Amino acid sequence: MKIFHRVGNFFGAMERVADNAISGRDVLAPPSFVVRRRSLCDTCLLRSGLTCQHEDCGCVIVAKTRLLTEKCPIGRW
Repeated sequence: MKIFHRVGNFFGAMERVADNAISGRDVLAPPSFVVRRRSLCDTCLLRSGLTCQHEDCGCVIVAKTRLLTEKCPIGRW
């Protein structure tokens, strides 16, 4: 995955988080969501170490699974 695409994804996520925070909505997912999301990522073939290798993602899984605003690029969560 190209670094510029990952940077764009990161800033998109931060924009969504900021929008939620400014609007008074929750930013962090509840612990039960995080556990479920991470368990799904643990079994995903696109996972490589700590990151997702999907062309529309490239996230650091431990960070993305904590953000309520984010979703899996292949719809697993």
